[in-house]
Amino acid sequence: MFERRHEQLAPRHIFLRRFLKFMSISILIVLGSLIIGALGYYYFAQLGWLDAFHAASMILFSEGPVAKMTTHGAKVWEICYSAYSGVAFFTVIGTFWAPVIHRFYHQFHLAVVDDNSST
Repeated sequence: MFERRHEQLAPRHIFLRRFLKFMSISILIVLGSLIIGALGYYYFAQLGWLDAFHAASMILFSEGPVAKMTTHGAKVWEICYSAYSGVAFFTVIGTFWAPVIHRFYHQFHLAVVDDNSST
């Protein structure tokens, strides 16, 4: 998927296509996480759909809880979803920026190899 150490830097159009692909994957992870969160809040906390989506969004984007959980099931759900959201946040950030960081390091590596080969 990415070019290897000894390969040339990918052309800009390939990089942009790769970036759009990884951005799409990041968006799908966020949307899937919101759907799972809203379903959990709807089922376990018996919130309406809009309130469930709101609660899931606030937890996923690290803003904190918005509704008081009254049942044990709802509290356990919120704990599990909060833990998942922390992992999902870093996964989305890593997935989104992976092509950019790879291109930067690959370009830097090519410059170092060129400097070493000229001496």
